Amino acid sequence: MVHVDPQHPARTHVEGFFDDVPDVGEGGPGRCGRRSRDGQQQGRQGIRNTCESGHGAPRIPRWGWRYVFRRAGFHHGLRNRPCAMRVEGMPLRAVSPIIHGTASGIAHPPPSLLMLCIWRFVVPALLLSLLVGCTPSPPPTPLPMHWQPIDSLQALLPDGIRVYAGRNDSLPLRAWYVRIDEPDPAITTRVVVSDEEDRRESASSFARDPGVCVVANGGYFTMKRTPAEHVGLLVHDRAVLAAPSTTFQRDSLTFEAVRAAIGFREDGTIELGWAAAQNDAILRWSEPVPNRPDAPASLSTTAEPWPVRDALGAGPALLVDGAIRVTDDEEVFFGTSIPETHPRTAAGRTRDGDLILMVVDGRQPESRGVRLDELAVLMRDVGAVDAINLDGGGSSSLVVRGTLLNRPAGDTLQREVMSALVTYCE
Repeated sequence: MVHVDPQHPARTHVEGFFDDVPDVGEGGPGRCGRRSRDGQQQGRQGIRNTCESGHGAPRIPRWGWRYVFRRAGFHHGLRNRPCAMRVEGMPLRAVSPIIHGTASGIAHPPPSLLMLCIWRFVVPALLLSLLVGCTPSPPPTPLPMHWQPIDSLQALLPDGIRVYAGRNDSLPLRAWYVRIDEPDPAITTRVVVSDEEDRRESASSFARDPGVCVVANGGYFTMKRTPAEHVGLLVHDRAVLAAPSTTFQRDSLTFEAVRAAIGFREDGTIELGWAAAQNDAILRWSEPVPNRPDAPASLSTTAEPWPVRDALGAGPALLVDGAIRVTDDEEVFFGTSIPETHPRTAAGRTRDGDLILMVVDGRQPESRGVRLDELAVLMRDVGAVDAINLDGGGSSSLVVRGTLLNRPAGDTLQREVMSALVTYCE
């Protein structure tokens, strides 16, 4: 910006948002340096940059990426400090060629003030946003799987339930998934809780109930307590059986968080989100708390009532509206083993509203298991648009018509779990 002093037309003041102003080259009749308003010389932290010249013009050194990055603050921290270039003793018509880079007799013609602003402020800011704020995470590893229907089981299922087995021998990886039409009056999926004395039973035990077609293990629970306690939201027939904690301790920091859950309405509609319960009221958030390790965030109050019949909390979220979005940091799973490679169970919904239940074997020579982002890829590839991670490891189990499809953690024995997603069919 150019300011002309009406009392002193020969004094022109050129301002811009820069880190500093380049020095005047040798031989220039003026002097250049960092000066405060009282004229005293300042060091690197000076608040104002001035160049004064009696007859000559400031000479700007050649520009380059190294110069731009250094001046933008990548060398010593970002600053947006207003500073100025003063050219005194020169009328505006003499300064204009300097501003527009058309003056003659200058060894290195300076760019225009607009270009100075672009190079010194706009471009570095854009570069910073690209490098820091807007750079997407590296894409997850492709997991090409060869999926085939399991005909022997398909013959025992209604048309609204389809079961598949997949493998990739090079990784190696083995997985299974079931796609269930929802809503379908002949098919109902419920969140079921063990009624055993210790509140735990195997997935195959859940499958013995009359009319059960499919069972997948459910949410997290405490293994060292008897009876077991559910860790995460647990709702059955609109009754809140377990309300999840919304505060988590990591080292000396306290985090507020809500974790991902899957819910089923009375009409069979499937919904996913971040949920909790307060005083028997079931609440859902459209976004997680934006936590980061070492940077706690506050829980938003913009939750809405969630009118679901059944709900199961676990986490983290894997897919949101068709995009891979693993919210393990937001849900404060950092500092745990959850993000590592494990056997996995996931639940999700397709764009048509169908339910997908998937299990991935791990910890065995035939199947290594998957990370959370890889599980998200698998769920997306089979048609899910929203998905969450469920309890995994030795708990991962998928039973269809009484047949255990996988080998939990490389063993034929099944871990007893507290909750399950159970699909009943006529």
